[in-house]
Amino acid sequence: MTAATTALACMLLSGAAACLTAGSPAAAAPVTQVEPAGSGYWTGHFTVGAGRHLSFYANRPMRRDRSIDTVIVVIHGAGRDAANAANDAATAAFAAGHAHGTAVIAPAFRASSAGGMCHDVLEDGEVDWGCWGWRYGDPAGNAATDSFAAMDEMLQWLGTRATYPNLRKIIVLGNSAGGQFVARYALVNTVQDKLTVAVDYVAANASSYAYLDKQRPRTPNDVLDPATAGTFRLKDVADAQGCTGFDEWRYGLSGRIGYSGKVTEARIRSNAASRKLTILAGELDDHPNTLMDETCRAYYQGANRLERARNYVAYLEAAFHGTPVMATVPGCGHNATCMYVTEAARKEVFGAR
Repeated sequence: MTAATTALACMLLSGAAACLTAGSPAAAAPVTQVEPAGSGYWTGHFTVGAGRHLSFYANRPMRRDRSIDTVIVVIHGAGRDAANAANDAATAAFAAGHAHGTAVIAPAFRASSAGGMCHDVLEDGEVDWGCWGWRYGDPAGNAATDSFAAMDEMLQWLGTRATYPNLRKIIVLGNSAGGQFVARYALVNTVQDKLTVAVDYVAANASSYAYLDKQRPRTPNDVLDPATAGTFRLKDVADAQGCTGFDEWRYGLSGRIGYSGKVTEARIRSNAASRKLTILAGELDDHPNTLMDETCRAYYQGANRLERARNYVAYLEAAFHGTPVMATVPGCGHNATCMYVTEAARKEVFGAR
């Protein structure tokens, strides 16, 4: 791409003002490609600090637009289907009457060779995020970056308001593995403090959460006793009872490295108490199913996703004076489409305009 072509692309995507720096010619915006995909959404590349790109899907072209006041950054599930995630979030915005003022961006954390179901075909220059670790902020496999740092860059770019001058809120939304990403990212990111727009976090049907100390609502012995199901009581776990790693990151705060290791425990606890986190749980997501974390470390948090969600919210309220919002979504199981479009979820995600 020539310098002239790059400058023109930047002006079309973000507006001329966003492309100019003092004493220098026009420079490319982080969004380097947006083109119709022929399926009701647009595709694009977001350049991350490693010099590679994170692919994304969107419900509209990423050009200067004063009508947009809300951006939903929606995180896909374990299947890494960002196109469907974008469609689900855009449908929810439409059902809530917010379609006109809402842009949806769905980054694709693709993985090419981690085994199992992760055999995505990567484009030239695309980051390979690995099959599982992207949801916890782990490093990429082929670039000096990680998934949480890439999200930081995207939020910072949105926060400049160069593309959306009237942006007032960013909603980071995810279901299942995407919910795991959102719940942990809300705890450890420091980029929110640098933004002049509000950031809300909505985590739906997560399989596990990061606890902030060694208190847990369950022990392995509780799991074997159905009579204790649904009972919330915090216990300080002094003896892991053979469940090594129950307090290590991603289930707790011990052993944090990389992105999460750069943030102090005190700061993480402060974030937990102050940030706007909404936990959504499907009323029917109350039994083990596909890809639910069935390790003893996860069972310390509850017997199923619904119980784990309720326990985590009660834990944050009781132990750290947090104010998370808990919404049980009637009639929904482990299904992102159902979770996002139902009235109970729309109320928590969008609120009243």
